Amino acid sequence: MTVASPLRIEPQYWQGRRLVADMLSTGKEVRILFSQRYAKTRDYESLRKQPELHDQIRVSDANFDNMIIIDRQVAAVWGGADEERSYGFVISDPDLLRVLHQFATVLWESAPGLPAHLALRRSEVDPITLAVLGALDLGLTDELAARRLAVSVRTYRRHVADIMARLGVATRFQIGARAMELGLLKAPAENSPRTVTSMAN
Repeated sequence: MTVASPLRIEPQYWQGRRLVADMLSTGKEVRILFSQRYAKTRDYESLRKQPELHDQIRVSDANFDNMIIIDRQVAAVWGGADEERSYGFVISDPDLLRVLHQFATVLWESAPGLPAHLALRRSEVDPITLAVLGALDLGLTDELAARRLAVSVRTYRRHVADIMARLGVATRFQIGARAMELGLLKAPAENSPRTVTSMAN
């Protein structure tokens, strides 16, 4: 299920929640992808009380329509919230369903999980975190980065490890990719030297 821009923004979508709950109760796998814009409208406290759902949500900065695919047998695509006329389609053609499923899968696999999205979107995005991200993006050595931030190398590395944990990643390169997905870093210009050296340390 991808949710980009519903026709009406509401605090809770009870019918959608009931559908997801019914699917989970029958053992079906549920994946939910939010757009960055839609994610900002959600009540995350209520989601935290539903860990089985919370862990199945990711947030993407890609452009996509609202869509639900059930058992790869049928799909519904709808939108038009920002246009004069809304639209909606029910799709059952196997070839088109396969394309939609592949598209949704690529979006899902490239998007950070909800916990990672929240970790740097909340007030936790402090100046030191942004400074460390900037140092990593420039490809600075730990020693040089620590001097720039006026901290010890050990403290700098602890900040890096903390950011890794908060973003749910295992390498410094993944920090950069995730930070760009969250809008905390700008993508390097094409053919820029930073493209080669960024996050290399």
